[in-house]
Amino acid sequence: MATILVVDDDEGVREFLEIALQNLGHRAVLTENSAQAQQWLQEHTPDLILMDLMMPGLNGLELGLWVHAQPKTRSVPIIQISALDDTPTQQDSLQGGAFDYLTKPIQPEILKSKLERALAWKNG
Repeated sequence: MATILVVDDDEGVREFLEIALQNLGHRAVLTENSAQAQQWLQEHTPDLILMDLMMPGLNGLELGLWVHAQPKTRSVPIIQISALDDTPTQQDSLQGGAFDYLTKPIQPEILKSKLERALAWKNG
């Protein structure tokens, strides 16, 4: 069972991801903005982060850079989530350090595949 930090300002998305992750046998930690995520990350290290790209405060790219600048979370894979389904946005996310990119609405089978790939990479 992996611990997965979810950072998304949309309550419906957080609830969907919590159920989907639990159904896949993982533990979901839900935060609704970058400040909450940073606070949680000060004391915990997740196996993976699912992070919305467009959020108030630090956006997903900025928070991703912060996560990878911290010694204990440097190697945690991040999957960026966005309703934006265009190549430049996806490229920006990947060049900014995201492991992968997931578009909304989130399809459960695609989520499962991307999670498996990211967790396999992390676990080596």
